[in-house]
Amino acid sequence: MITKLLSFLPMLLAEGVDAEQNSEWIQNISASIQSIVNVIVWPVITIVATIGVVYAIVLGVNYAKAESSDDRENAKKRIINVVVGALLMIVLMIALYLFARYSEQIFAWVSGFGGSTSRLLR
Repeated sequence: MITKLLSFLPMLLAEGVDAEQNSEWIQNISASIQSIVNVIVWPVITIVATIGVVYAIVLGVNYAKAESSDDRENAKKRIINVVVGALLMIVLMIALYLFARYSEQIFAWVSGFGGSTSRLLR
């Protein structure tokens, strides 16, 4: 998949790319990004969610076993950090999924600013 993405690099650097080639490039790169994200996102979400749940359970046990107030406060802070981290991870995964889904429209919108994609790189 990465080699497929890198194969479009000469097209990016070429001067005078016409609208038809640009549209074809956008469709090809968008399809590549969508396929990579679809293959990677759900297994990563599953692994991260599993690790997060196990860690949250361990922190809950540590909180319940804590004898001093300092230990309870530390465990409480860690639980809050796990919840914030999990929410942040969910938001970022949703953003990545939406980017992959609408990448063709995003690339078309961005490439419309410079006339050619090579101007965006300079």
